[in-house]
Amino acid sequence: ECNLRASRSFPFVSKVLKLNFIELATKVMLGIPVEKPDKNLFDLDYVGIKASQFSFNRLQKADPVLGVDMASTGEVGCIGDDTSCAVLKAMLSVGYRIPKQNILLSTGSTKQKVDMLQAARQLQRKGYKLFATGGTSKFLTENGRSMIGWDEILEGGLAPNATVMSWRGEAGGIEAARQQHNVIMTPNTYLYFDYYQAKDTDSEPLAIGGYLPMERVYSYEPMPSALSPEEQKFITGVQANLWTEYIPTMAQAQYMVLPRMAALCETQWSAPEKKQDYQGFLKRTARLTRIYQLKGWNYATHIFDVNVNIAPNTETGKLDVTASTIDDAPVYYTLDGTEPTTASSKYENGLTIDAACVLRMMAVRPEGNSRITRDSIAFSKSTAKPITMLQPINKPYEFKGATTLVDGMTGDRNYKTGRWIAFYKNDMEAVIDLKEATEISSMTLRTCVEKGDWTFDTRGITVEVSDDNKTFKKVASEAYPAMKETDANQIYTHTLTFDPVKTRYVKVTALSEQNIPAWHGGKGNPGFLFVDEIVLN
Repeated sequence: ECNLRASRSFPFVSKVLKLNFIELATKVMLGIPVEKPDKNLFDLDYVGIKASQFSFNRLQKADPVLGVDMASTGEVGCIGDDTSCAVLKAMLSVGYRIPKQNILLSTGSTKQKVDMLQAARQLQRKGYKLFATGGTSKFLTENGRSMIGWDEILEGGLAPNATVMSWRGEAGGIEAARQQHNVIMTPNTYLYFDYYQAKDTDSEPLAIGGYLPMERVYSYEPMPSALSPEEQKFITGVQANLWTEYIPTMAQAQYMVLPRMAALCETQWSAPEKKQDYQGFLKRTARLTRIYQLKGWNYATHIFDVNVNIAPNTETGKLDVTASTIDDAPVYYTLDGTEPTTASSKYENGLTIDAACVLRMMAVRPEGNSRITRDSIAFSKSTAKPITMLQPINKPYEFKGATTLVDGMTGDRNYKTGRWIAFYKNDMEAVIDLKEATEISSMTLRTCVEKGDWTFDTRGITVEVSDDNKTFKKVASEAYPAMKETDANQIYTHTLTFDPVKTRYVKVTALSEQNIPAWHGGKGNPGFLFVDEIVLN
């Protein structure tokens, strides 16, 4: 390279060849005679390579996408006995770290693929898991290397002998098995251990989101019923994942994995008919935690908490509460938000709630009390009333179904805890039976928005009333614009007020986003609508 700008390559070449090209160029520009360098100058018994230093992580608001402009903040030149040695030295000097497990291979020409093949074999022998782009994958497969990839590889057509890791639910694994490819089931809805394991996320270490209690891990059946027995043979196993961008210490990693790993083991090892006794599994897991204690491991203790279930009773118009522990430890509770003690009310055979309260429960044991649960309950005229959905709830986010909208409890920003239900490709349309003519003048509905997850606010809400559940009259309606890129990810509260009306049946319709805006990566697709409660007053 020989140009007139302040080039970093210019002095680098001078150093490698041990000839001051800057002095030479200056003399040429000044018209001073120079001696032509000897061609033997380029006969070196070493190799010089320079690598660029990029400091995106240090520069606020820096764009990490590389383009044609100079973006590096420095370069490091290194000398090696051969090209491989020089490349490795240069890359390590600018902060590159040799991967310990997985490597993505992407090559160009056939010659490059051939040159790389022996290295790929060595990496595989050393235990590296190799991932590759389409053409490189095909070449590796044809030369005796097997490919493994996330279920996105289905989109480009599977290479022969490729193994598919089904993480976006089970659909990818089912499709791959039908194509007679080996499958590892690792759906995020059951086996992503970086998800929260308790609904009270404020009391948990910071996590990426989601909600994955141990009972859900235990409930997973990796052999999809949609596959024939012959196709099920291609399901080779299951895998849980713990992504660690939110996990700074080994102790926190242990907390996220233990004891959910025990549920993963039984999911892998047990036939469905042998995996019906979850309570028995909990008792065995409680004994297992003694080993964790002896090892000094930081395990999660949620299995020792009070298991609280709050369900609307549409016959009585009240909330029925049941509570249990894995060892039948005595449970004490309060309804005013204070922390329970052994002097508080003792739970005995069920509890009924008919007014707003903050329910807190605790199990008492000689070795120490459990964590204290907290459930905030509000009562409105729609609480614990019969509710009918006229359009379907999205199955993956159905949880307890329609009664979620009249259980007196609201969710937080984590829409996967079961406090929210979702609608996808259709609207939310619900009819609430107030059981008798009741005066109302407002309706409040909340939505949870997380645009990166294709979860959007409602595009409109309509409230209608009826005396016979056949003929409805509109009493309120609002339309909302499509969300902008700058709109916040948060919980949105929509309250519609109207002249007081006495009615028995109330239909509430919330329109979902059917056409994601052009600024979004999912443009043109439908979005999810998450709703946690319909409040009538």
